[in-house]
Formats: sequence, structure tokens, C-alpha cells
Amino acid sequence: MNPIQTAVAPLRAEAIAYGEEKAQHAAMAFLQELAACNNDANAFNPYPGSRVDRETYKRYERRGAQINALTTRDPAAPVDYSRNAPRYRVPSPEKIEAFVKQTGEAYGISYDTFVAKLIAKVGDCDCASLEGNHVWGHSILTVTKGDVIERWKTQTILNYSVYGTPYNQWPTRKVK
Repeated sequence: MNPIQTAVAPLRAEAIAYGEEKAQHAAMAFLQELAACNNDANAFNPYPGSRVDRETYKRYERRGAQINALTTRDPAAPVDYSRNAPRYRVPSPEKIEAFVKQTGEAYGISYDTFVAKLIAKVGDCDCASLEGNHVWGHSILTVTKGDVIERWKTQTILNYSVYGTPYNQWPTRKVK
């Protein structure tokens, strides 16, 4: 096992727990917004019409996918398949749990990718130690390469895609 991986990998479990916590809060906030619309998916996410730009339509699709990912059809509500008819949904504990677990796994994969990128960037070393916790803010990785000691600073940045999807970045720079 690489010394950098040995120093940084123990924080992986914290990253997964952090991702699961964020997903749980996001799901609950989303479901509260849906509840404010009387759990009517069409009132919460109305069809945008045919003359909208691509970004607006993609936002509509993402929100619809999120509704389907966290809820099920209300079995007590009447079924009407016309476009603007109410579509009543109820939270699904199984789907919420799956969403939270999937998000935690994604954070774990993202963290593994970060560790691999860090190893490639820093290069071979004899030993490594970590100060701080980059999962929550920033950290300094101290590596020894023979007689040379290098320090690398990593800071977590939350960024958003053009479609509004959040993702983490961990830029790492050598400290002079």
C-alpha cells in the first residue's frame, strides 16, 4: 500500500458518512417542498410546454426523476393520465434509503478517485502524514522523498455543473 494511501484512506468512511448525511437532508428538503404542493407532482413540477429552452426542459426532467426516485404513486389517490391532472405521490422509505446509500457509495468512489489522483500528483515517497481533514475543509499532506520534505495543501471546493448538479473538487497544490 502506498504511504499516501495509508495516510489519507482512513478518512474515506467519514466521506461516505458525510455524503449520506447530505443526501438525507437533501431528500427531506425535497419532500417538504413536494408536501407544500399537497404531494401533487404536477403542481410541484409542471410540464414546461413545448417552447422552452433545453436547460429548462432538462431541469424539468431532473426534477421529475428525483420525484420518482424518492416517492411512489399514492394508492389512495385517483388515477388520471391526462398531462395536467394531479399526480399524487407519497414518500417511499425504501427509495429514500436506496438514494442515501447510492449517494454514500458515490462519495466513496469519488474519494477513491481523489486518493489515486493525489498519489499520481505527489509521486513516489517514503512516508506520508496528514494534518487536518480535507473532507470538511482543507489539509496538509507532508511527504518525505529521501532527504526532501514536501507539503501539499488540499482544499475541498463545492462546484456545480451547467445543469445545477453539485460535485466536489479537491485541488491540491504544493506549498512553497
